[in-house]
Amino acid sequence: MSTSSSIPISTKQGRKGRKSGAPTTKNVEKEIPPSPPSTALEIASVAESITTKGTTRSKALTGPRNIRFEEEVLRRHGIEIDRSKRPTSGPFDYFGTKHDDYTAIESLNHITIWMDTSDGELQAVADEYTEMMRQKLCEDEYATFAKENLLKGPRRAGYVAEDGRFRIQRLVNPSLAPDPSNHWVKLPKVIEEGVDWSWDIRPDCSYWLSLRGFNEDWRSQVEDVTYVKKIVACPYFTIEFKRDGELDDVAIKQVAAAGSIALYNRFCLYRKALQSHDLKESIAWTPTPTAEIRHFGLTFIGSTFSLWVLKPVITGEGDWDGCTMERLRGGDCEASVHNIRVLVEWINEIHRWGVTVHGPACKDEIKVCLQRSGVRTSIIGNNLRQ
Repeated sequence: MSTSSSIPISTKQGRKGRKSGAPTTKNVEKEIPPSPPSTALEIASVAESITTKGTTRSKALTGPRNIRFEEEVLRRHGIEIDRSKRPTSGPFDYFGTKHDDYTAIESLNHITIWMDTSDGELQAVADEYTEMMRQKLCEDEYATFAKENLLKGPRRAGYVAEDGRFRIQRLVNPSLAPDPSNHWVKLPKVIEEGVDWSWDIRPDCSYWLSLRGFNEDWRSQVEDVTYVKKIVACPYFTIEFKRDGELDDVAIKQVAAAGSIALYNRFCLYRKALQSHDLKESIAWTPTPTAEIRHFGLTFIGSTFSLWVLKPVITGEGDWDGCTMERLRGGDCEASVHNIRVLVEWINEIHRWGVTVHGPACKDEIKVCLQRSGVRTSIIGNNLRQ
């Protein structure tokens, strides 16, 4: 994270009359003592002592490992984490889908990262987690195994047909510092008093839509409307790993931070499309249901996992007012074929949602914005859906 992320807390009145009760800079220095970094990434997130005109700013860890991060950063940006455990009927009921053979569906059979749900494969995964737990392996071993067997990334090279079908790409440790000139902006505060955090966070891995699913005639102009990182856009799934025995709150707060900035920029695309549609009513577009503006998260602590969904909080005027992060499901992969199956089904269905709901919605919104500027695109709504 950027070394510029530690900035004194402002003492301005909060927006909408909210009272934050935030301490002054002096109190913050006393109440948030420096924490010794244990990894290179943590070292990068610690602001160096700076002496200017006789004043010294103490080192303060302002990233998710700080015990005050949720209170001082997340909540002041309207991000509320609901850790409540509640029963769920599973991903198929949640998404309104069926337990299908993805390879037999036209809009899905080109995706290569579907996971095998056969009993033999699931048992092999459970056995591996049991052995990793027995050997007390480090976080990187768990993360590597999960990325090779559960959270796969498709091959990038080779011929890709210009068939208009959505494709997925996985990014590992992507740098996602705010870049306003390229439509990647940090969240606004809903309480003005608070830390001006850098929002430069690197999730362990995340899934995005590949631009290869967009028409070649206007693909290069997607970056004029929404954030593009090389050849991917519109992230929909964020994953964080931590070693066994470490507090799961660190991973939860990291997913909340990385997922919320992705969700906010997804919301910004939606609002741009609404504004473009209002200015040019001849554009035939049915606005995306706000219930489909979502971002999914997964935290892995050793062999235990939790799945999350982030949803925007929208005011009566249609403005952003923060977001919620709710737990969908959890479990332990050690020696449990059932929990492995649950996890695999959720991951598969999140990917299906990404290419059949999230992808078409984002694509249509991009088209609306481009058409408002005079760019010729294919008919809005002309997407393969299943």
